[in-house]
Amino acid sequence: MVDVGDELTEWLEALPPVVDRLAWFVPADFHADHSADSLDVLEAALAAQVVPTPDGDLPPDTGLIESACAYLGETLLHVGGGEWDWDDTASSPTHGLPIVRFDEALALPAVAPLRLLIDARKAGTGVELRKVHESLRKSVEQYQSSHPGWTPTLSAAEAIDPATHQPASELTEWLAEREKAFAAWAESEAGAGTGDTGPWDFSAESIARLTKLTLHRIADVEVFNAPANAAFVAGATWYLGETLRRTATGVSWQYQPVPDGYADARDYYAQTGDAWVGAPYLLQHPDGAMADPRSLLKIAVIRREGAVVSDGLAEFSK
Repeated sequence: MVDVGDELTEWLEALPPVVDRLAWFVPADFHADHSADSLDVLEAALAAQVVPTPDGDLPPDTGLIESACAYLGETLLHVGGGEWDWDDTASSPTHGLPIVRFDEALALPAVAPLRLLIDARKAGTGVELRKVHESLRKSVEQYQSSHPGWTPTLSAAEAIDPATHQPASELTEWLAEREKAFAAWAESEAGAGTGDTGPWDFSAESIARLTKLTLHRIADVEVFNAPANAAFVAGATWYLGETLRRTATGVSWQYQPVPDGYADARDYYAQTGDAWVGAPYLLQHPDGAMADPRSLLKIAVIRREGAVVSDGLAEFSK
């Protein structure tokens, strides 16, 4: 029999990476600031990516549900104080789940974030988690009104401190860098020997022009990978992915870093080491869950076939 203390300990140890993993499922500009607005984004992600089973429960987890549960719990703790616990009461509807116990002064019942997620997904209003957040905040404010100077006590040992914990920022930094460099890239690549001087306006026509330009500039995969062409490839990769992000429903930039000790992993494993655009586990695009723009451009160069790019993006318009 597994000791409840062990289960709680394992959950607490896993919290930082589980919360970080939420970035795989939400838009790249998501702010994990424990605000009601962030819970709106979280609930929208659940609505887009999770279809309840016929009995109303959630389907097997893809990682999103666990990460959403962890982030929701952390958010509630930062509002109402308290700590994580594990429900070991056999008759409890939340038996066997991580729960949040708020600051004792509030005299509020413990909640299981997973149950809140299930109820929010069933309601389908898009603002159920915001309601929970606002109700908890009002409880805190009411207690403070009669106890001036009081603030909820958060167990620092059992919750993530946003001041010291910073999730991986590779994707955020890369996107900011590419967006800043885009104007210069677009100006330098206007026509660029192809005779096609149309605008870089994130249209389907511009993607055809981008593919034509790539095949004109890049003769083979060695040239594609050459450091001298890194700026062009990075700009083309961002433009291709950003066009898909702006035009397809329910997709966003994603990134999975290469694990330590696997510097060549990007050559063997999809979705690793490159920024990509997609809808991981989303049902909107079952045949095109992700598009790695860099890989699409590389394959087009290898095959000398521009259709590789258009075919890869077409999955998202079905």
